[in-house]
Amino acid sequence: MGKLDGKVAFITGVARGQGRSHAVGLAEEGADIIGVDLCRQLDTVSYPMSTPEDLQETARLIEKAGRHCLLTEADVRDQGALREAFDAGVAEFGGFDGYVAAKFGVVGLMESYAIELAEYSIRVNTVHPSGAATPMVENDFFGPYMASVPKVGQNARNKLPVRLVEAVDVTRMILFLVSDDGRYVTGTRHRVDAGFCV
Repeated sequence: MGKLDGKVAFITGVARGQGRSHAVGLAEEGADIIGVDLCRQLDTVSYPMSTPEDLQETARLIEKAGRHCLLTEADVRDQGALREAFDAGVAEFGGFDGYVAAKFGVVGLMESYAIELAEYSIRVNTVHPSGAATPMVENDFFGPYMASVPKVGQNARNKLPVRLVEAVDVTRMILFLVSDDGRYVTGTRHRVDAGFCV
């Protein structure tokens, strides 16, 4: 028995990194996954972005955990494509229980939603990691960039003696929040940042 047996989660940025970690972690606790990721390179991004093969690997890992998924290549900036992927997943799994937006968070918006949606028993929280050991940080661009701006590098340090947090540590916080363990937690900010903001 898992903490999320019979639940369905919708996750963006699901092809790799934190999004993949969240999808696999929630699947291991019993959730089926609706997921989207862009899976193509943007000219404005200097590091390699996710690929269709990354998305297929996430699907394989979810299925290995014994759960089902419907993963789609879609751009979160395209509301129509996002809605289509979400609706297809809801139709496939018969419902929806939680949303995890990997790589996105606006605190003021979260607090407003938490107030507005509380009467419907919908909880809204944000998780704030420091740099995580994912392809978004561990790539050929990021290291040289940090070396070129030493003041930024000096200030961008965790207080605990770890260079980067692991994606699974962020996933554990999300699992707490979306499971019944966090059933009365709403409108809150949770840092998984090894003391970065202390």
